[in-house]
Amino acid sequence: MSSDTEPTGRLIAALQEAQRAEGYLSREAMLRISERTGVPAARVWGVATFFDQFRFQPPGRHEVRVCCGTACHLKGSDILLDE
Repeated sequence: MSSDTEPTGRLIAALQEAQRAEGYLSREAMLRISERTGVPAARVWGVATFFDQFRFQPPGRHEVRVCCGTACHLKGSDILLDE
């Protein structure tokens, strides 16, 4: 295990906790995480944007997900997505 793995794991945990508390990762939350952990803000942003589990805007009242895989595309998901 590299020396970078454990700090990254703790950073991900902190990002997950912040998202759980606010429903998304605000700029302010990421700056607080940077200050508390000593990890540069650019690295916090880089880790957060690498994983698709994190969102950067408050969630809406309803969530709509559209499959964009090949099978879904062949069945017309692009039309649904356009709407």
